[in-house]
Amino acid sequence: MRTILFTLLTLALASATAFAQVGGPVLGYVPDGGRVRTVYGIPATAAVGAALDQDRSYAQITISPRQDYALATDANSGEALLIRPGLQTAVLDGTAAGADRIIVSPRGSSVALWFSATSHLQIVKGLPLSPSVQDVDAGFLGTAPGALAVSDDGTWVAGVWPGGVYALGSSGAVNLLPVDSAAASTITAMSFFHLGTDLAIAAPSGVTTIRDIGGSAVPSLVYDSSANPLSPVGIGLSFDNRRVAMADQSGALLSVDLSSGLPQSFDCACTPEGLFGMGGSIFRLTGMRPGALRLFDAASGDLLSAPPAMIAGGQQ
Repeated sequence: MRTILFTLLTLALASATAFAQVGGPVLGYVPDGGRVRTVYGIPATAAVGAALDQDRSYAQITISPRQDYALATDANSGEALLIRPGLQTAVLDGTAAGADRIIVSPRGSSVALWFSATSHLQIVKGLPLSPSVQDVDAGFLGTAPGALAVSDDGTWVAGVWPGGVYALGSSGAVNLLPVDSAAASTITAMSFFHLGTDLAIAAPSGVTTIRDIGGSAVPSLVYDSSANPLSPVGIGLSFDNRRVAMADQSGALLSVDLSSGLPQSFDCACTPEGLFGMGGSIFRLTGMRPGALRLFDAASGDLLSAPPAMIAGGQQ
């Protein structure tokens, strides 16, 4: 494995004046507890800004893989809020308050909000410029789902329920996907392919894809780990859909070339929180604290590391 340790975030800006100079391109967002921080600059020369909306605290935070917005729920009101650089934070009209989970699509053009109290989903399409909201009733499935995923066009949500893996269409369609019920109960992560209706799922026994969940729904095992079971915490696709990446609780990372079927294994020497897309084949593995922010390039196998955060200008 070729590991590159470089400074993603140049964080030691000593004064508010220096911070004021950091107004250039937005590299992305980073969740930090109940706050959202903006990363300015470019990977080799960047700075983490002070918390956005310092008078707010958030209960749920999801970052768009295109890094063009963050979506969060207000810790006090429960309202779903759209956060964009340079614009006033806005309530997402038509969404209910108190979402228990926010799931973002591979490119961030849609999100799914899950509400345990009512056993229903709200799909928000057309993000961030033209959001529209559609309700999907999942009460007939009985309980809250395990892993969840939403497609980029917002037409499908896939989830793990006690009866198996279901695909719920925004039009009301319900498909029980061809996954053995015993295996389905072990699934811990799933993701749609970019701009499509194919699905990738991760379980201790391996990584499986299901092609065309709204039609033929053909499953294919792309990585078999049944001999050495895994504990997956995240799965994702590169933006070109050529690679599927998986992060394990142990710090093991997997990248599979879907054309050749060739898998590559790596070790991030960290405890991944999940696998969060940041564009191309780059995924964020951890948050800002504790220790270094860790990123993974599934195409090259490079591990990218940044030192513990020092907030620009000393602002919190």
